[in-house]
Amino acid sequence: MIFPKDKSLCHINQAIIVSEENKKIHKARNEDCCDVYKYKIDGDILSLPSDGMRCDYMLENETKKDVYLIELKGTDVLKAVEQIEATIQKFKTKLSTYSINPRIIYRTNTHDIQSSKVINFRRKYPHTQLKTTLIDEKI
Repeated sequence: MIFPKDKSLCHINQAIIVSEENKKIHKARNEDCCDVYKYKIDGDILSLPSDGMRCDYMLENETKKDVYLIELKGTDVLKAVEQIEATIQKFKTKLSTYSINPRIIYRTNTHDIQSSKVINFRRKYPHTQLKTTLIDEKI
């Protein structure tokens, strides 16, 4: 477990875990009844300005050793990449035994998703998903 249980915003075997902000949604379907934990990174785990950049949420599938780093963004996909990278660096030791799955949900199509920064990020983290409005997936 990455953080204490009492920091989790969902029940341990919750079937559907939703992270939402400004009409951008990440919906995780826990069909295998895995042990899952959802953390609000921005504002709960890290709450001080001095904590630096960070993503919005982290979803941990403890059973499968998968971590989903979720950023719900307007149009600034490049900043979303930076926020997820900063979160990975900040918790590098805690994440070392997990598969890292970045998720960026943004408001509208942007040419930034074709930028070299995003392409390199996707190479580094091949399980990355970038979509407009909604990501609905089995975890």
